[in-house]
Amino acid sequence: MGLLTMIVALPALPVLGVVRIGELLQEQAERELRGPAALRRELEKVEQERAAGLISAEEEARATEEILGRAFPAR
Repeated sequence: MGLLTMIVALPALPVLGVVRIGELLQEQAERELRGPAALRRELEKVEQERAAGLISAEEEARATEEILGRAFPAR
């Protein structure tokens, strides 16, 4: 990077830093929402609700399919 390029790019660095922080936060949020631990917790919750009689077998199947669909999206 040349001196002239650095001088011109310097004012934009704070904005680029904020953009990068936003990207990192988005990546972390997606990891937490789609990570194996989160999916396991959701599946366990559905299983517990079914065992407690709060949802029907059809609702359990639908919820399980939706959770697994997020884990393995169709391409």
